[in-house]
Amino acid sequence: MTDVAVALKERKPELTPSDSTGTRGLRDDNGAKLSVNRERIAMALRAELSPDELTGPEQEIWAKEVTKKMAEPSKEAIEFFKERRRLGIGVGLDENGNIVHQKPEK
Repeated sequence: MTDVAVALKERKPELTPSDSTGTRGLRDDNGAKLSVNRERIAMALRAELSPDELTGPEQEIWAKEVTKKMAEPSKEAIEFFKERRRLGIGVGLDENGNIVHQKPEK
């Protein structure tokens, strides 16, 4: 299990309402309030800011958002692989572990 996954599993902060600065309050297991900036998280999700520059609580939210985004293919990925199938471009493994080449769809 990765360090991020372990941190997410061990720490379950409680979200509180937004304030006017674009931040949200998080409370750790001891009830201490932690501050996060949603705009910084959004910037990291857009690759405009390194996740390493986020605070610990911001990294937790970023990791959850990245995991959620990675769970489903994007529209671009769906179209990319649809076109590869149409053209018969690609390889994979059959049920016996042998490399097989895809045939073009008709």
